[in-house]
Amino acid sequence: MKRITIYIFSAFLLVASLSACKKMFDVNPNDPTQIRKADALTKPSDVQEVLNAGYDNIANLYNGRVQYFGELLSDNVIAPKSNNDFTEVYNRATIFFNTSTGGFYGDMYKIIYKANTVLDFIDGVPGFTDSEKQRMIAEAKFMRALGHFTAVRFFAQPYGYTSDNSHLGVPLRKNSLPEVTLRSTVKESYDFIIKDLTEAIANLPETNLNNTNATKYAAKALLAKVYFQMNDFGNVITQVNDIVASAKFSLSDSVNLYNKSAVAQKEMIFYIKSTSADQRSGAMRGNYFETGANQPQIGVSASLYADATARGGDKRTAYYAPCTGGFRSLKFDSNFFNVPVLYLTDLLLMRAEAIAETNGTLSVAITDINAIITRAFGGIGQNISTTSGAETIKIAARTERRLEMPMEGDRVQQLKRLGAKGEPNIRIRNAPWNCNGLVLQFPASESTIKGFQMNPEGGCN
Repeated sequence: MKRITIYIFSAFLLVASLSACKKMFDVNPNDPTQIRKADALTKPSDVQEVLNAGYDNIANLYNGRVQYFGELLSDNVIAPKSNNDFTEVYNRATIFFNTSTGGFYGDMYKIIYKANTVLDFIDGVPGFTDSEKQRMIAEAKFMRALGHFTAVRFFAQPYGYTSDNSHLGVPLRKNSLPEVTLRSTVKESYDFIIKDLTEAIANLPETNLNNTNATKYAAKALLAKVYFQMNDFGNVITQVNDIVASAKFSLSDSVNLYNKSAVAQKEMIFYIKSTSADQRSGAMRGNYFETGANQPQIGVSASLYADATARGGDKRTAYYAPCTGGFRSLKFDSNFFNVPVLYLTDLLLMRAEAIAETNGTLSVAITDINAIITRAFGGIGQNISTTSGAETIKIAARTERRLEMPMEGDRVQQLKRLGAKGEPNIRIRNAPWNCNGLVLQFPASESTIKGFQMNPEGGCN
């Protein structure tokens, strides 16, 4: 008999996160005397509230944790100043008692649970138009894909770690029932994510509440990132080409997208809106920014600072300043700011590298890179040659990626991707890209489940 585990989150996930949405699921699903979820969803607005709660969980996930957990595993930062949970991650020695990474994992599955609730019960809710129902189902599949993709990148070895990707991934929660399978393989995880996004693309609208809710282009952008992590360059090019051809997005004039301006928003395909009231960006500012000359909780590494300040005239050097004990990031110095999750700069750099890898239309890749360099320097003096070959383009795309996306949690994923691709000498702070400690440990709750295989610990030093 196929082993199953109790979906430990199902009894309380929505209790904690739907308090602003009438607590419609503040029930015990195993108690027949209490109202069932199906009975709580009686009209389209109820389903929309569950989706809204899912977006709220995405905002909680991307309020700094995706970013700083990724950076703590990378070579972009130095050891944190005082936070023990952060130090454990930085030292590549997370254990299942780490409450910070445990909460991080739990919030990914809150998103997935909200999505599954919509998918499981929407057919029983009257009053929908066909287009409204299709749109909500598509948004739920986008959410579920985002949750699973975030989880598999942090809690499993990368795609390509084994030749057939049969190594363990993460639990795939495919419904809201209190039973789920154990960890799926990484191949199964990626296949499921791609399926969800492909189906979402077919039914999402081109615009949706100013791109703070999922759109067709947001799903395409996320799918491009999935394919890039897989080193599936042909599919990366296809998805990015479609987004660029839409002409709905353009590069911001500002080198720093982490601000409130409409100028920055014009290249955001999917983002988290932050206001003075909720400050969804607080965890980034709180950990990276410090007034005066003091070192923040998470400081900038000497190697990143050297790379970022190597060329005179680069506007991105404004991200950095010396501080007591080293260097700090000034990227998140606003009191609050919108948080880009999927945006054009990232996609253009992906496309440029993908074209170079496939020896495609190099002129397109050169144009992508030079648009970003021109913005950074305010002119064309540092642009790569219009006759650059594939290798030059590839190096430039990777260099600009590190300079464009510091403190966003991207660096470690790229290094793992390159290691899995087979590039030689990929090391992260003197450790191999595939060492055990570069994968976060599952929380203690999973360790109590019969048959659940936790990640091996240690092995990076």
